[in-house]
Amino acid sequence: MKRVTCVVAITVAMAVVGAGAASAQCCGICLDAKTKALVGKALVLDLSEQLGLASDEVAVLLDEFGKYQEQVASLKSQRAEVKGKLTAAIESSAAGAEVSGLLDKLQGLDEQLFQLKNDALDAYVMDLTTEQLAQCYLFLADYDEIVCSAIRAMRGAGAPGSAPCPAAAAAAAPAEAAPAEATTAKPGDKAVAAAKAWGDALAAQDLEKIMACFADDFEHYEYGDKAGIRDFIGQAMDMGYLEDLEVSVDDAEAEVDGDEVIVYPVELMGAFGSITFELVFEERNGEMKITGMDASGL
Repeated sequence: MKRVTCVVAITVAMAVVGAGAASAQCCGICLDAKTKALVGKALVLDLSEQLGLASDEVAVLLDEFGKYQEQVASLKSQRAEVKGKLTAAIESSAAGAEVSGLLDKLQGLDEQLFQLKNDALDAYVMDLTTEQLAQCYLFLADYDEIVCSAIRAMRGAGAPGSAPCPAAAAAAAPAEAAPAEATTAKPGDKAVAAAKAWGDALAAQDLEKIMACFADDFEHYEYGDKAGIRDFIGQAMDMGYLEDLEVSVDDAEAEVDGDEVIVYPVELMGAFGSITFELVFEERNGEMKITGMDASGL
């Protein structure tokens, strides 16, 4: 094993063992900001090895990443404060001007968080090739997930992508209690249950469970393939658009069309307003998976 990879493994192991007095949840483990930052720096070292950077370039990368983490933490703290004030203003039926002003501040902070990621990427450019730049972008885009993946690997908890779709867990209990009913479940009912599970995963902001509900051959005219929709959802999570999300399938109906089952409407309500989804499901290895979707209200 290479030296940097060893450093990463040791650092992550120390972080997991020493995470008892922490304040934030990551992969089911409490991690304080300092511990998470330590793991992040170790992973930056690993990234620098993959990029083949010289020692002075590694120093620049670590410095810029440290600044990035501090700025993100500051903006997220401001966002939480403004969001709390906005929620309180709405609940107390405050004047429209006050609500509007707080909403503008919240949206401004969301835009700053999004721009910060792009600015951080620009700071990494140095003399990187296009492929190396792409690696840096993916690292920033999936940073929290990469940290969790490293922690899971040290704990032997399995790869992030191995998480089953919540629909499978939801179906497991009735299958044990009444196996005859489980085997005769109609495709439409299974698809609606899968749509609800997808919505629950969105509301929980659990990216792995969200993506486990998509088929590997998912396609969309705007987002592309499964990787594309993952990136879109991940960015929405980073910008806070899934916070306080409500999902309803109360009025959803399923229409069977050959191998496809179309579920509509699936309603999403949040700070962004309301979005209505039409989800297309197909059965994959006994489970309903999303193979396509359309949305109105975006």
